[in-house]
Amino acid sequence: MKNTETICPHCGGITIDYKLPFWKNWSWMAVKIYRSRHDQFHPRELDLKFSQRANLHKLRYWGLIEPGDAPGFWRMTDKGRAFVEGRVKIPSFVITRRNQVIDVSPDEHYIQEIIGKIPSKEFFQDQAAEQIRDATQRNLF
Repeated sequence: MKNTETICPHCGGITIDYKLPFWKNWSWMAVKIYRSRHDQFHPRELDLKFSQRANLHKLRYWGLIEPGDAPGFWRMTDKGRAFVEGRVKIPSFVITRRNQVIDVSPDEHYIQEIIGKIPSKEFFQDQAAEQIRDATQRNLF
């Protein structure tokens, strides 16, 4: 399905239905959020690339994050934590209209099917060690 335009019968405005696939890169965003262990977070607080920060809000369409208490802040949902831990599946795509999910894919996937593995404690420890090494190297120069 491509993005489709329709005319609102009430106001005559154009509405567009967007088909959004769940990209592999977005799984890694969820992992970074999970790993941060913040109750609430601002995208600037996470080590995300620009494209990841720009798309982070889309994780809400799969129920992985929700708005926090302050503008610009988000929090990971129980479903988001369960997804990163490999305990729940999410649809491979959603269809949205005016920032609301109107349909979901019947195909669902676990995180390990998307990124090839469940992020383990060892994975998180390795990532933390890598960040410490990177920070140490940046401070040396």
